[in-house]
Amino acid sequence: MAESAAVFESEPLVRMPPAPLAHDNQIGARRLPAPAVRRISVHSPYTGELLGSVPDSGPDQVAQVVAAAVRVSRSWAALTIKERTQPLFRFRELLLSNLDALAHSAARECGKTVAEAAAGIEKGIEVVEYGLSLQNLDGGASLEVSGGVRC
Repeated sequence: MAESAAVFESEPLVRMPPAPLAHDNQIGARRLPAPAVRRISVHSPYTGELLGSVPDSGPDQVAQVVAAAVRVSRSWAALTIKERTQPLFRFRELLLSNLDALAHSAARECGKTVAEAAAGIEKGIEVVEYGLSLQNLDGGASLEVSGGVRC
């Protein structure tokens, strides 16, 4: 993956969004607007300009997200290894196909160069790939690898 980081070396400055972005919290595909008007501003370490804002979530909003995670974890645990790895393979492909935009986003929010940000994302991709390989390291137990197939 080192070759792709070299692409960013010729572009030293980070691309900024055309206008500040305002994000809400999200549970799955459902937006969860924060009831409070308090927001946390995100500024560019490069220019100091406002990049956007996120809700300053309180304990009630955090509890909603945790409860949703607990609910979905039960159905996730019931999936076979094959079914659980499919979203991770898709996630890996999305990271690779959007590396340029993700690198600029990380750079503008963290003050890194675009090349440093790309390298960090590539390290994250390596972690996903390692996680995907773990299904092959069964410690001797029998696993349901596909519907009705145990190995």
